[in-house]
Amino acid sequence: MSTAAVSQQVAAPNRFDVIRHRIGVPLAIVLTAAIWFMARPQGLSAEGQRALALFAGIFVLYLTEALPLAVTSLLVVPAAVLMHIANVGGALNGFASPSAYLILGAFILATGMVKTKLAERITYMILSRTGSSPARITLGVTLANIVLAFLVPSTTARTAILLPMCVSIISLFGSEERSKFSTGLLLILAFTNSTISAGILTATVPNPVTIEFLAKAGKVVTYADFLLYGFPPALLMTFFTW
Repeated sequence: MSTAAVSQQVAAPNRFDVIRHRIGVPLAIVLTAAIWFMARPQGLSAEGQRALALFAGIFVLYLTEALPLAVTSLLVVPAAVLMHIANVGGALNGFASPSAYLILGAFILATGMVKTKLAERITYMILSRTGSSPARITLGVTLANIVLAFLVPSTTARTAILLPMCVSIISLFGSEERSKFSTGLLLILAFTNSTISAGILTATVPNPVTIEFLAKAGKVVTYADFLLYGFPPALLMTFFTW
């Protein structure tokens, strides 16, 4: 089989994806209409029923990916206004939260780091200084996770940056697929990535979202406050995990 034929076969979507994409929009419309016109349960307001109908339709679109995910996400605001669930100001209110812009700014910074390979250079610098024994290599990956947690606002993105390096290190050591070193290195990559995220406000998306809820409840937590009280136990837990 030629290379072109193999590439075409790999690129071709499977039958399930084709069906999923075709039925997504009609299924979303039918489900939204069904909830919209059903008898309203006791205790549920008319706005609540319309919101439930919108949620069901958007959920189906996300699940089937009949539309691009970005389009589906942007569809929520005009749909909420047209369905009289909220006015324009109320529908856009979530996009005006400080946590959303904090996350946006952090992702812009992270994108620049990935494009310029700054994150990789930081990681290689740390690994070059820690040494080449198994214990020191895993320590280097742990330290890289700690440093990148201040710069990259996503555990998934940091794992994507560090995983190819860890796989290369495993191949250089000639380790077997399920050796203690390879297993330990990958587990440390995943676990320390998560533990350090608990101590840095911009290390993972749930942190600023939680701070936003606290702010609405009347308790303002700044970046410095979060770092002061969250970072020491998270750092201790990270090194304990290593």
